[in-house]
Amino acid sequence: MMTGSLIPGSPSALVDSVNWWTALLTGTIGNVVAVIAIAWLGFMMFEGHLQIRGGIRVVIGCFILFGAPLIAAGLMSASHGVQAMPVPPPAPAPTPIATPKKPPSFDPYAGASVPNQ
Repeated sequence: MMTGSLIPGSPSALVDSVNWWTALLTGTIGNVVAVIAIAWLGFMMFEGHLQIRGGIRVVIGCFILFGAPLIAAGLMSASHGVQAMPVPPPAPAPTPIATPKKPPSFDPYAGASVPNQ
């Protein structure tokens, strides 16, 4: 009888295959595919044949491909009830700079042409 991850259908075989796919897609092959996709996107933009929906799909796909480890870690920690990263406290609001208000009847040219008496 065989033991370990060599038995088809065992949980460790499934985990091993998922880890293999993850390493494959986020490694060199994933980088090459993303570079080719971005180059194709630029070429299509150059020719004027790019549909916005297709361009957005490529960009979102690259974000998902390279953000997959972080997304998976967040999902795993959420399923265990542990927060993935502590949320930083919000930055304090900047204090507004007080500007002196001018009087409502302010006219900078009011006394310029009238001689003082």
